[in-house]
Formats: sequence, C-alpha cells, structure tokens
Amino acid sequence: MDQLGGSARRLNRHNAEVKALAVMLHPSQVIDAKALAVPSMRVVTRPCSRS
Repeated sequence: MDQLGGSARRLNRHNAEVKALAVMLHPSQVIDAKALAVPSMRVVTRPCSRS
C-alpha cells in the first residue's frame, strides 16, 4: 500500500489541479499490521461468502 500511497501523494503534489484517489483491488478485507493505509483510499474486495 505504501507504493500506491506514494504514487497518489506524488501525483497530488506535482499536479495541484488533480485529486488522486488511491484504489486497490485485493482479495483480503484485513489490513496487515505493517501496512500504511492511505487516507481516503478505497479497497475493492471479494464479496463475503455467506454460509
């Protein structure tokens, strides 16, 4: 996530007219303890299975 966050921050810093939104497609709904979440980031996951 840090690479994704860095890209969004860099885009926002160098292009004032652009507001980047970080979006990640990922199978897990749980963030790793070492991950750095990006403010306003969106994560698209698989639907939860219902039993």
